[in-house]
Amino acid sequence: FCFAVFGNGPVACHLSSTIPDLMVLLMLAVIGRTLASARVGDIAAAIYATLQPAVRLAGHGYTEAPLTACLFVAGAIIARRRDGPPPIGGVLSAGVLVGVATLFKQPAYPLGAALAVWGASRVAPPHRLRWTLTFTAGVVLVQVGLVAWLRAHGAISTFAERVFAQGIQRGYADGFSVAGRIREWI
Repeated sequence: FCFAVFGNGPVACHLSSTIPDLMVLLMLAVIGRTLASARVGDIAAAIYATLQPAVRLAGHGYTEAPLTACLFVAGAIIARRRDGPPPIGGVLSAGVLVGVATLFKQPAYPLGAALAVWGASRVAPPHRLRWTLTFTAGVVLVQVGLVAWLRAHGAISTFAERVFAQGIQRGYADGFSVAGRIREWI
């Protein structure tokens, strides 16, 4: 969106992470206010606001910003407590947002699973299965849409090669060795 409106330059690059950061600030305040108090929401948003410029100056965070925004909006939807059965539209929307987050980076899958566990735990036991299936349907809906789009454009093999094959060749050339990663850090 930002690149389409502002062109391919530094303004668009910075806005592509700043706009999601603003969404995160708002949702963090909403979550804090919903779960605790206005003061907690305000403090949480203020802390987050001070951390993001440090991340930007370090040169990190651009693809994480939209992922974080989607997950925070989903979290804000889940945080809203209601009596009785959860609203299907809200739960489905939260799942769709997690699905969209997975389009930015794969770590959204385990983060989305954590949101699902948290959300299901906030629902009365008789409604948990329905909540979980609705949330999962939202995530799957995005994945099916992605595969349909890739198939329509003849890009499934290119997608698989770039996401999986190149990731293994470049990012995980030495394998998934946790011990190896720890040795590198030390």
